[in-house]
This record gives sequence, C-alpha cells and structure tokens, in this order.
Amino acid sequence: MPAARASLERALRLDANNPALWLELGELELQTGNLTQAATMARKAMTLAGRDTRLSDRAERLLRAAE
Repeated sequence: MPAARASLERALRLDANNPALWLELGELELQTGNLTQAATMARKAMTLAGRDTRLSDRAERLLRAAE
C-alpha cells in the first residue's frame, strides 16, 4: 500500500487535474480506513470529471462508501 500511495501521489504532482488519479487514491484511502480523505478525494474527482459520467458515477459511489 505505501508504494501504491507514493506512486499515485507522484502521478498527481504531474497531473493534478486527472480525476481518475484522485479516484484511485481515494479508493486506496477508503481501503485503509481513511474515510475523511476518501470523501475529500471523491469530491475532487467529481469536480474534475466534468461530463464523464463513468468517472462521476465512480466518484459518487466512493463518496457514499466513505460517508
């Protein structure tokens, strides 16, 4: 998990506007019990997803799971 988190954080430094990366990191946070962080990342992904319904739906599911 630490290596996955580090890779995702590095990728976000390169592409902070990528909603899929925010979702991946949020899902990782959910798996490790960091619900507040997972919800925050889900909201960020929703903001960035725009009209991409696949990513928006995934972000909504993550947010529901984290709350």
